[in-house]
Amino acid sequence: MRRGSLALTAVLVALAIGLGTESSAPLTEEPTLPGGHFIDDNGNLHEANIEAVAAQGITLGCNQQGTAYCPDLILTRAQMASLLARALDLPPGSAQFSDVSAANVHGDAIAALATA
Repeated sequence: MRRGSLALTAVLVALAIGLGTESSAPLTEEPTLPGGHFIDDNGNLHEANIEAVAAQGITLGCNQQGTAYCPDLILTRAQMASLLARALDLPPGSAQFSDVSAANVHGDAIAALATA
């Protein structure tokens, strides 16, 4: 899988879980907060999709405070595992990998996705 930006990934995740529509209309009517969930996606082509997956609790942002999305950063496979595990509401998994430490913030999602 080719690496892509987080903004494009929000579009793909939104479509994969059925949040998308056949039109180009935004997936959410209004953001829940002034300017939306994140401080750095305003005016982004994919802002509506980013806000839609944020409203569903699928994306939590790229910083500890949950105030930034970092739409131009490269998405890692570990981050994608977390997005998919949340989108699919996967139960905890038992899979273990030698290159995923117990301290990895995405470890539980990786295990859940691998088990599923």
